[in-house]
Amino acid sequence: MSRVVFDNARSQLQVDTSRADIACFVGLVRRQPGSPLPSTVRDWLQAQGWLNPNYARPIDSLADVPVPVENWAAFTTMFAPGGGQVSFGTDYLATAVQSFFAQGGMRCYVVRMGDPVAPGDDQSARASKLAALLPDSTYQSDDRRSWHGVGHLGGLPEVSFLALPDLPVLTASQPISAPPLPEPAASGPEVFVECAPATTSPAANPAIISPVGQTFRVGVNELFTIRAAGSPVPAITLSGTLPDGLQFQDGGDGTATIQGTATASAVSQLLITAANTAGKATQQFTLFVSENLAAPRLSDADYANWVDAVSRVLLYLAEGSLHHQPQLREVQFVAAFPLPQEEAAETSSSAVLAADIHQVIATYLPERKGAPVDVVSSQSISSPFLQLAYPWLKTTGSGVLRESLEPPDGALVGILARNALKRGTFTSATKITPSEIYDLWPRLPAFETRSSATPLSWGGNSSKPLIERLSLFGFQPDGIRLLSDVTAFPGESYRPGPVNRLVGVICRAARRLGERVVFEQNGGNLWARVQSFLTELLTTLWRLNALEGKTASDAFSVRCDRSTMTQNDLDNGRLVAEVVFNAAANIELIHVTLALETSGTSAQEIMAEAS
Repeated sequence: MSRVVFDNARSQLQVDTSRADIACFVGLVRRQPGSPLPSTVRDWLQAQGWLNPNYARPIDSLADVPVPVENWAAFTTMFAPGGGQVSFGTDYLATAVQSFFAQGGMRCYVVRMGDPVAPGDDQSARASKLAALLPDSTYQSDDRRSWHGVGHLGGLPEVSFLALPDLPVLTASQPISAPPLPEPAASGPEVFVECAPATTSPAANPAIISPVGQTFRVGVNELFTIRAAGSPVPAITLSGTLPDGLQFQDGGDGTATIQGTATASAVSQLLITAANTAGKATQQFTLFVSENLAAPRLSDADYANWVDAVSRVLLYLAEGSLHHQPQLREVQFVAAFPLPQEEAAETSSSAVLAADIHQVIATYLPERKGAPVDVVSSQSISSPFLQLAYPWLKTTGSGVLRESLEPPDGALVGILARNALKRGTFTSATKITPSEIYDLWPRLPAFETRSSATPLSWGGNSSKPLIERLSLFGFQPDGIRLLSDVTAFPGESYRPGPVNRLVGVICRAARRLGERVVFEQNGGNLWARVQSFLTELLTTLWRLNALEGKTASDAFSVRCDRSTMTQNDLDNGRLVAEVVFNAAANIELIHVTLALETSGTSAQEIMAEAS
């Protein structure tokens, strides 16, 4: 007798080192109280050895372990999304992960290193939380007991992007009162409004088109506008209890307001309803009232601390080969450029704010003629492995944060991930349309958002618009867009983000080949195999328009023979291949030297320079 058998075995989370879209977020987030650990996550942690008594961490609290997350819903089953009763407007990791998935990211890892910053945290407590995120001198690549915070990248070979969303708040001085912000023209997405009521419009179901959350400040007269579309114009009602001092009013024109001066901190879960004769729509809305604290802003001394933290991460990535972890050299560190403390002044103009950023760039991202790729110090973070995002964002999820301002690193990582999946990681992410971003702060002068019409000169610290040094978000006729996709490298060879990611693709493919041939005899047959593999890879990239050239031979060259290796290389089982390529939209040739150890280990050194 035939029968149907159902296999109820749960799916395993797979590691795929060929992907170029996976991110890792390291920072501060609360564990979701009373939430059991999903079985798939527990199985993954078991497979990775984190339930082994020799390496065990507090698994129930998900502290200091890398947790795979496939979507926002999976994140909120394990971690608090922000805006709860114990939140203080500092849930930066949670909102970064939310933006990552909102922009099209498909998978990330979250390394929880504690709870978000609280008002009672003094400078010492913040310094302790910051230290927990960063690599330290105890790190050993072959001993996972020494893996903490960013150090978990040593066991995550498929990760391409790293973000630490709490860096600005952990390096900022004690919080200051928030500045009164000018009332924005609209608190939600841009919509068309009829000049006069339509008399013949067909009935249309209502839709609520304003954000799902907002932050008010204690003692400040605040206004939030709720917007709804539909025909006829829907009536808007609010269910739930507003904090003391706030009032709700329906404007009768498809808008309603929550306005007033809150008297104490509170979190209100409200239900907004828009209804007309065609139907009704509802929206769960969170109103967060916090003490009158600003988003983190950095003084000159704070910037020095921030640069020191960034440089420690960059140094850890750059030294991957020394630790026999060459995959670290393929990780792009995406960080939010912090707001200057001067932005708290009511009189600060957009030009003054931009000048403050230029000063920080001149000090800590200096230009160096013939700059080598790997030079990083506590005084300079001009590196192709770093991508800095600016300005800060207002998103549909940032209402739970101070001033509703979200660091832009989570959104940028999501855009880069979506670009890798949709168009190829070696293409510019400026073609990807951002989602769920409705405002920016601060507004930048127009000239800072326009690329230079003439070739840039590097090496003399000449002034350049911010769009040339930072990955900028800005306003365009079709909405908010990513205007530039650039690294912090002070030169043309590695400044374009797509070029550095292209080198990462080549190096990752070479590393995977090295892992397969690690025990093969180092000789002519192996050299020919490596050269054939790299030639085929680069030919594919050329056909995908990642490389510039009328023919493949114009676009790149590959050598792996006796001429690329010294006798010392051969005596030590070291295989060296040289790749020269012309990246699309780049004006210089890139030289990359790949080195593979063939005597029991696999390693890789990447040295690149513009020709």
